[in-house]
Amino acid sequence: MKHRSEVPSPRQIEIAQLCADGYNLREVSERLGISFNTAKTHAQDLYRCVGASSMPQAVAIGIRGGWLE
Repeated sequence: MKHRSEVPSPRQIEIAQLCADGYNLREVSERLGISFNTAKTHAQDLYRCVGASSMPQAVAIGIRGGWLE
């Protein structure tokens, strides 16, 4: 997918950062106190926002874009 220049929402960034830190979506949902389906929806919205097709790709885009560490 082509990279877009949109900045994700704070929740999308939070989920991406946790994934960048090594957590999977199930663990992210537990840490944030949200359902797995909600975490998955945020992840899918993140992919669309930044033009990624996976979390590793979204994380790489976030690091390059400066909104992830």
